[in-house]
Amino acid sequence: MAIAAFQRGDLDGLAGKLLEVPIDLIESAVHEEFQQGTVTANHVGDTDCIFLAGLYQAERGIAEQIQRIKQGELP
Repeated sequence: MAIAAFQRGDLDGLAGKLLEVPIDLIESAVHEEFQQGTVTANHVGDTDCIFLAGLYQAERGIAEQIQRIKQGELP
């Protein structure tokens, strides 16, 4: 899963550079997004990543459907 994912360690620096705002403001905003459930965290390999919650759920649903189809009988 890589769509709309940011490496957790890189997010503050990238957002600060793009938005030109202090990192503490970004950290506060990300914390607020976690509390509201609009973002979620998970691992991709050994990397901690942050995902938009809706896209993360959609990707997981697609992966589950692919697994279901893969385990089914051939027509």
